[in-house]
Amino acid sequence: MGDDSECHYRLVSLGGAAVGKSSILKRFLFGTYCDRHRPTVEDLYSREFDIAVQEPVPGESGESMKYAFDNVHLEG
Repeated sequence: MGDDSECHYRLVSLGGAAVGKSSILKRFLFGTYCDRHRPTVEDLYSREFDIAVQEPVPGESGESMKYAFDNVHLEG
């Protein structure tokens, strides 16, 4: 709302070996796909996006909206 501040986010991809984590990220970030497997360890990808963000509207009861990942945790 007239605020030109920048926000920086970091996305981390977790999963087993050779399941397509890097392929999904490259497809999202650059629109590319390679069907050959190339092992990647700690590769970093970067891209800037201009995204319009709207504030969430409280539910009808006046409570804040709940998000799907509030209680997610990782094990292993």
